[in-house]
Parts: sequence; structure tokens; C-alpha cells
Amino acid sequence: MRVEIIVDYPANLDINALTVVDPKNPNQPGFHFVSFEVDKSANPNSTNQKSSSSKNKSNIEMRTAVAVPTFCVQDGEKNCYYSIQHSTLGWNHGVIPRQHKIENNNENNGMIKYRVKLTTDVVVLDGDQYIQCKLRNNFTISFFVSLEAVVPSVPESALRGAFDIIQRSNNDKLLKFALRYKDTTIARYSLNFIYSKGIYISAIASKFKDLNITPDDQRFNAAIAALVLLKGGIKRRQTQIQIKQQEKFKQPLIIERHSNGFLCDKKKLFKENNEPNKILLDAAQQLNDISENKFNLTNIEELLRIGKIYERFPRFIATDNAKQRLDIVSYALRSGVPLLIQGPTSASKSLTAQVASFGLYGQLPLIYALSQQTEIGDLLGRKILQRKGISILSYVTGVLAEAYEKGRVLLLDEFDLCPPKVISSILSALDGSTIEIEGRQIVRHQNFRVIGTLNGETEGFTSQQRNILTSEVLARFNSISFPAMERNECNDIFNQLLQKSNPLFKRKSKQIADVHQRVANYYAITETTDKSRGSVAMTLRNFNSALDLMVFDKLKLRDAYQIAYLAQIPTADRVQFNRYIDALGKSDNFNQLRNEITMVATEMHIHPHPQFIDAAVYAIVAARNGLHILLEGPSGCGLTTLARFVYDFCTKETARERRIVVPEVLLGPESTIENIIGQFKPQDINVYETDMTKLIKWENGPLLIAAESGTPVILDRIDEAKAQVIERLNPILEKNSRRDKAPFLVPEKGGCTEQQVEQGFVVVATLTTNPNRQEQAISLALRNRFVTIAVDPPELSDQLRTLIAQTDISKVAEKMKLIN
Repeated sequence: MRVEIIVDYPANLDINALTVVDPKNPNQPGFHFVSFEVDKSANPNSTNQKSSSSKNKSNIEMRTAVAVPTFCVQDGEKNCYYSIQHSTLGWNHGVIPRQHKIENNNENNGMIKYRVKLTTDVVVLDGDQYIQCKLRNNFTISFFVSLEAVVPSVPESALRGAFDIIQRSNNDKLLKFALRYKDTTIARYSLNFIYSKGIYISAIASKFKDLNITPDDQRFNAAIAALVLLKGGIKRRQTQIQIKQQEKFKQPLIIERHSNGFLCDKKKLFKENNEPNKILLDAAQQLNDISENKFNLTNIEELLRIGKIYERFPRFIATDNAKQRLDIVSYALRSGVPLLIQGPTSASKSLTAQVASFGLYGQLPLIYALSQQTEIGDLLGRKILQRKGISILSYVTGVLAEAYEKGRVLLLDEFDLCPPKVISSILSALDGSTIEIEGRQIVRHQNFRVIGTLNGETEGFTSQQRNILTSEVLARFNSISFPAMERNECNDIFNQLLQKSNPLFKRKSKQIADVHQRVANYYAITETTDKSRGSVAMTLRNFNSALDLMVFDKLKLRDAYQIAYLAQIPTADRVQFNRYIDALGKSDNFNQLRNEITMVATEMHIHPHPQFIDAAVYAIVAARNGLHILLEGPSGCGLTTLARFVYDFCTKETARERRIVVPEVLLGPESTIENIIGQFKPQDINVYETDMTKLIKWENGPLLIAAESGTPVILDRIDEAKAQVIERLNPILEKNSRRDKAPFLVPEKGGCTEQQVEQGFVVVATLTTNPNRQEQAISLALRNRFVTIAVDPPELSDQLRTLIAQTDISKVAEKMKLIN
């Protein structure tokens, strides 16, 4: 049984000489007292009356101390006895404990015996419990520190009053407790309470620096211990949160490989150099290094070694420039600084963000392409008609709220297409530690990060299409720029990827680079003379498309590059590339496929003229390998007919048996993202129906129908749609359904809904060239996600005119049979 014995003693009495002894064994060593401070202003009547009167008469300062003896009390006994002895004054020292009664006075030796009642109003106390002082709520924090000093294994129940004081204290007092009472339970709980308020370790470290704690200060070691203790608590808390999320959401547990927070989270920060200015100096140095393009690639080498990045991204090549890009993004993620990356298409903005997120946190970011039609509900969440318990209105989280609560990296593409009111909701989430949505409080997870990407206003967009980011927005982000990849880096990537896919191809790396560069030069020259199609850029996506064709369909090198590079060039201009394409080897000319196309086209009453067959061959081969297709040509060349033919030719037999309606969208200036993805629509219900959630239902649009069924979707006249609408599709166009299993995020559906994309899904888009067009038809970023195929109009000789007329007559005759 442990009993707290509180005494008031004069300041001129040596408290270290005072001990509590067992009256039955007075010769055994006693238990010492530890002094502490009492807040008498809280309750002026709380002190012992005798002690108070002594103070008034003698004007001697009175102090307070506590001792906790561990006398053994037999089961069934209701009282405990003890005495207080002074090493020189013996039993007559004038110290009287609070609350406990005098039992008797032994006149022979002067021993005073005190009695402690061990029962409460309910039951007899257990042997490991405390008889606690009734006035403990009026004690300062030093009392509980003293209690822990005399009883190292003091239970938490005895420190309950300390917890109440900690919860009522401000941050400055809590830091004072941590510095003053190093290595105590009080210090630990003070730091934990600071952390529970959402205050980052970097802010605490800066606060310590403001206190001018130097190495010779006795608080210096306490400050280091406090930061180490807090960091360990953060790691334990994060692991616990992840375990709870695993149980609640059935998600795989991710143990972080790298610590969070700012520079003071470095493992060896305090061990290497204990100078108090190191935290800010180190931060300033690293920020300066980034601004001057000085990179420390040691951390990146470690990240690439242990992060399993190459397994998840087999086509990521760690060139020197790629490591520098990864260093910047990973540093921003570790420090928690929101990042805004600007650069031309295929500058590796999204890929670098994905690699950094996966390397640091073991999971891909949530990727969402913003558009002019993005709503606040898409990011934060909304209430929808969905039954949950007895309520028919249920709140579903948006993509930003999902990342905010679960600690995900949120990658927002096309950041400058977002409406200002939606950007304001993003900034609000970055400012605080909590957000309130529909009355629900969401606490910010420490791993929540935001990265925005944009190509810039110069890439074919007018000022009416792009939103100019204000200084208020830019001030919340650390803006960086990724330049276009240099030719040497591209060649290095060509060589390494060819070596991985087939070592025999590496011998042709120079010839491949020549084709890539010659086509790029062609567009650089024709862009100023041919305004019909707008700007075109050759990037690594073209090379990746050729690689997919070689890997999946085992195409010959020449055939793969014919489709990925030359098929987009009008037939008349392809002759100038013969020397370079011939250097890649022979072609099988797709003779078997050409025969099949001719037969199917004839059955569908489509005249298979040479230009149609060439374009169909290239489009079908690309679609079979999961590559998205952009059919491009002048008005009247049969773009829509060819797109439907490709759909029918590539559609699975199972899909035909299910009689899926051809997913097709005719786009125009008034088209919205709902026309493509889907929307909630009102439903007809029975008049006796009581379930109001059936009044409205989500209906997939053509794109999601195709993604679910694994079939192509036709986006006709993509050049007529507003860029703010069509750019919303960039994330799904980035993926090859035959190679990538990454889902497409559809918050418009309600919640953070991820649409699984089945193999066989591709987008077949059409674009009508127009030499009189004043603005660019589509952006470079959008065009670069397609394999473009130039569709030439047929050469209308007299014989061909006759054949086309016969085909049209036979088609009309077939329709007349159906009518009759």
C-alpha cells in the first residue's frame, strides 16, 4: 500500500534529513521527502491551520514536501501507521503531516505515530493503489514531478492531476515543463499534448532557438531530448494511425521509409553538430542550393536503392537530370512545402511526382486533373442521395479531403485551368490543421502533401482559357520549372530502355535517335507554313509508344517506328524519311491485317481505298496495344467512319455479344465533362416508392462505359471542345490499359471514386485540320498523349469515283431491305 504523506515544514529545516519510518521497525531505513511548490492562491484554506499560524507568529517561510512509503499492509487491515523522524532532531521536529490523525504519543522515546484510514466509502483499497491527498487539485506541476522522483514506478492514476494542469496550460508553459523536468513523465505528456494540437516539430525547434539556448545552458540537453522524444512519439502515432486505417478501410499497411517534418527530423542533426543555429542555417543552405541548382544526390541514391521504384516504374531511367528533378520534389515532400511545377509537355513533371511519392511513402499519389468545370465538391466532398442508416443524405469525401485525412500526396494536374473559387478551397486546406465540411471536422494528416503541375499559358491557350495565378496563390507554393529534356538525356533514355526490352535493339539506338530528331525538325519547319494542325512536339511519349508496340505485339523495329513517328505525317511528306526509316530494318507490311481490313470494310459497305487501309492498319495496331489514337485529316476524308470502323474491328467478341452501344461523343463548344464521364440523373419511380434515394442515380458516360467494358470510346471532333473540358481526361490518357493498372479518379461520382480501367480500353479521337484556324486546335500536352495518324483523302480518279458510287448504292439498297 502506497500512501502520500504531505508535510509543511519551515524553510530552515533540512528536508533531506527528514524520513518516514515504520513504527514497528524504527531501525529500518526510512523513506525520504521531496519538496515541491504549492499554489496557495488557488485555495488559501488548503494549508494546515497549525502551519499557517506558526508562519504568522514566527514569520518563518513554510515549504511543502511529499514522501511515499511502501509499508506492507496485511489483507483485511483498514489502517496504516507511520512515524516521521529527523536524523538529528529525532521525533521532536515540529513537522505535522496533513490529513492524517495522531494515533498516540509514546512518552518513553518521543515517537509520534500517525494513522491512515485505508477504506473509502465503497470498498477496501487494493494493495497497489494510493491513498491520495484530497487537496491535490491545488498543487502545482512540481508536486507531481516530486511524486515521480520518490516513486519511479508511480502509476498514471496518481498523476491524473498533472494531466489536468497540462491540458489547461498554453504552449509556452508546456515547453517550459519539457525543459525544466527533463526525462520525466510530465515532460513526455507535455510534448505529446503539444503534438496533439497539430504543432509541427520544426515550430518547436524554432521556439527553442528563440529562447537562446546555448550549449553551455543547462536546458540545452533537455531541448535535444525533447525533440528526440517528440520525434519518436510522432513515429509511433503515425504507425498507430496507419494500423487503425488498415482496420477501418482494409488498406495495406504502409510503414514510412523516411521521416516527416522539416530539417530537424534528420537522424544525425544533433549528433553531428550541436550548434543552436544549425536548424535554421541548414534549412537556409538547402533552400539556397536548390535556387542555385546545386543538388545533393546522396539521399536520392538511397531512395532509388531502397524504395523499389524500378519495380513499380520499370521505364523510369535515373539520368543525372532525372535525379536532380527527383531531389527537388522529394525534398519538398519531406519538408511539407506545397509545390507548383511548371514546364513543357513531357518534361517529366507528373512522373517525377509519382516516383517521389512512391519512394517516400510507398504509395502512388491521388492524381486529379483540374478543369474549368471542377467544383469545390469534387475536392472537399458533398452530400448525395445515398442511404446510410436512417438518413437518405450521406456525405462523401472529395479527393482533397481524402488525401487530407488519410495522409496521401495529391497531384493536381492543369492547375491553372481551375476556377478561382476552387483554388481558394485548396489554399484553405493548406493553411490550417483542420477543415470543416458539412459539419464534419477533418484533422490534417501529417503526410498530406499537395503538388500542382501546369504547362503554362504559352502552349496554345489564350488568356481566356488559362487562369492567371495571383500572387496570393503563388505565395503558398514553392514554384519550380522543369525545362524540356535535352537531346543527350533522351538518347541516354533510348539506349537504356532498348537494352532492357531487347539487347539486340540497342545496336539501332543511333538510327532511332535520328528518326526522332528528323521528325522533330520536320514539325519545327512546317509549323510556320502549315497552320492546319497547330503545334506538334516529339517527346519520350512517342518513344514509349514505339516500345509498347515492340514489346506487346512483337513488331519489327521499323513497323513500330512507322506507326509511332511517321504515321502522323501526310503520305506525300513521308518520302523524305525513307532513308532514316530504312536504316531500322525490314517491314512485314501487315499483309494479313490488310486483307482482313479489306474484307470487313467491304462487308460494312465501306470502300477500302489505299489511304483508308493504311490509316486503318496503323490505328488498329496501335489500339490493340493500348495506345490512344488521334485520327487527323481534312473535312470529308472519313474520320468518323474510320473511327467507328476501328471500334468495330477492335471490339471483343464478348462485348459484341453483350450488345454494348458504341460509346461515342460528338463534341462541340457547349460540351461539358458530364457529357463524357457521366452525371447524376433523375429517375422515374413508382408512386408508392418510399425510398427517396432512388429519385436520382449516377449514370456512366461513354468514357466510363468503355473503361468498364474494356472497349474503345470515340471522341468525335475533339478540336471543337473547350480545352478546359477535354484536358480533364489527361490522367486516363496517360495510361496504357495493357501496361498500367492505375485507376482513373472520378470524384464527380461522389466520394473519392476510382474507376478501374479494363484491358482493351482506348480513346479514338478525331480532329479536323483547318488551314484557316487562328488558334491551336488542341494543346501540346493533350496531343502528345495520343498516337496521331494522318488520314489522307482518297485520290478521286474516274475508276475510284465509280467504285465509291457502287458502294453507296449497295449501302442504300441494304437499308431499303431493312425498311421493307
